[in-house]
Amino acid sequence: MTTSMNLQQVLAAQGAVFDDVSPSSAMHFGNAREERLALQHQVGMVDRTQRTQIEIFGEDRLRFLQSLTTNDLRPLKPGQGTELFFLNVKGRVIAYVTAFCEEDSMILETSAGQAETILGHLDHYLIRDRVTWEDRTETWAELLLSGSQTTSFLSSIGIEAIPAELHAHTKVEIASIPCSLRRVDWTAETAYVLCCLRDQVTDCWNALLEAKARPCGETAYQVARIERGTPSFRFEFNEKTLPQELNRIERTICFTKGCYLGQETVAKLDALGQVNRLLVGFEFELNPAAESQDTVQFPEPGMTLVADGRKSGMITSAAFSELRGRYVALGYARRGKHEPGTVFESSSGPVKVVPLPMTEDS
Repeated sequence: MTTSMNLQQVLAAQGAVFDDVSPSSAMHFGNAREERLALQHQVGMVDRTQRTQIEIFGEDRLRFLQSLTTNDLRPLKPGQGTELFFLNVKGRVIAYVTAFCEEDSMILETSAGQAETILGHLDHYLIRDRVTWEDRTETWAELLLSGSQTTSFLSSIGIEAIPAELHAHTKVEIASIPCSLRRVDWTAETAYVLCCLRDQVTDCWNALLEAKARPCGETAYQVARIERGTPSFRFEFNEKTLPQELNRIERTICFTKGCYLGQETVAKLDALGQVNRLLVGFEFELNPAAESQDTVQFPEPGMTLVADGRKSGMITSAAFSELRGRYVALGYARRGKHEPGTVFESSSGPVKVVPLPMTEDS
């Protein structure tokens, strides 16, 4: 089955609205509120074709990656995966990655726009190890399926071996299209990524749409990501960020795996028992329905948060939550001000720390 239209053209024909800032991403399909609800409670589907994917080959791939990443890859078996950081020599974050272990390779998957950085990093440190890689970013594509009904939806379209554990993955077919089905939790507790060849992604999208998955855009995705507490490159971290600041230690760092690039900084911070700031969730009291847009500054990245008369936090991502009826955000809070319930002042009014992942009643 083939198509003469690329996925963006198909999405536009199906009612997707694009903007000039992200012309390759559909912002919404006419109702961002319903799309956000679908990503939480139904089966929402989002185009994630721009995300970075790199496949690592060679008999020394495990040893090579072990020397450059924060988590222990040795226990992984084909069909399993884990989260990790690549660090620079100063122990700062270069990339936040999910590694998926295949029989003869390791797939590195992360935010869009990170292929050049990761590939340059790998090339810089490859000396004698028998390792090669392929940048799959332009030839593979991903579709996110998210929401509490997604597992039953996949069963209904004939998929039997559905991964149950986080980061588990398996080979499946969607409308005779070979795909890798990966369990993730970027936007909800129940979510999966389907990865296929890019020249087949349009047919895959249409097949899932025909099976009644709800098309969703970037607006709903970003709200779901924030409420889930999933950090994103350029928003929550850059090459000045320390790995412990992202508040995902249990998922990303193994303190007993042995030496790796940047380990000295990680171990030192662990011994001291703290970093100066932590990534947390925020909720604003601001109610846009009751305020005039002419007089209110809405939450935005870079906004300063003040507690006890001093700068004690900063917003990194912000959006209006249809589930909570308030603006929500991710951002950094100074240690000691990071506990849920802590209240800050901002140019958008009071804002409090809330637990991650956020729930509709938290």
